[in-house]
Amino acid sequence: MIMSKTTSSPPTPTAEPGRAPVQRLQCNRGMMAAMQGIADGIADGREGGGVAGGAQAGGAQAGGAQAGGGTMDAAEQILLRELEEHGRVLEKTAQQVRGDFGRALALIEECLRGGGKVMLFGNGGSAADAQHLAAELVVRYRHERRALAALALTTDTSALTACGNDLGFEALFERQIEALGRPGDVALALSTSGKSPNVLKALRRARADGLKTIGLSGAGGGEMPALCDVLIRVPSSVTARIQEMHITLGHALCVALESRLGLA
Repeated sequence: MIMSKTTSSPPTPTAEPGRAPVQRLQCNRGMMAAMQGIADGIADGREGGGVAGGAQAGGAQAGGAQAGGGTMDAAEQILLRELEEHGRVLEKTAQQVRGDFGRALALIEECLRGGGKVMLFGNGGSAADAQHLAAELVVRYRHERRALAALALTTDTSALTACGNDLGFEALFERQIEALGRPGDVALALSTSGKSPNVLKALRRARADGLKTIGLSGAGGGEMPALCDVLIRVPSSVTARIQEMHITLGHALCVALESRLGLA
């Protein structure tokens, strides 16, 4: 008797209970595609193409993970939902802020070339972003280079508490701009709502004293449009997403400044 040959199929990977290996793999690939698209877009100097493409690829592959079967625990669902929302706002931002980004960059470049400084300020998470970006400019972002003059108005606890106690919270940034600002400097305000009284008061003082004013806000802009030479509005009303775009835009400004000033 002649026995027929049989071929065995490769073993199917076993999944831990309640998990889907294919689903997690697709999620990871989606996130990697989104991040790679962002990095490529910045490195190549494309106007948002890499960012939007990465976000689209990430969204599509993350969607595939949802359709791929299996179950996710609550934490994974939250993570995926947050990343998808972030990707949508990222794509819209890449499409809508190019012109204002270029104008803001030109104002800061002119200021620094002329011996001026950039003063950054905001409240809460925006305060943290202000000092984060000031540090990137003063120390370095990507390249070893000379220091760039920048100052966060959110870090001097003695000045902040004295001003808050004696003059009121609304005067926190205005008073420092009055003391330290000079014509040709840039006042860079961060506010997700565009309605923070101390931010608006500082912008008014900056304009009165001959400083250039740049704002980063959410979709509506609040009262900032009338007070800013350039306002970059993130197309979202969700505070977390706006703040994520603000720090991304700030990092992109750092990259562009190092390049434009011949420091890269």
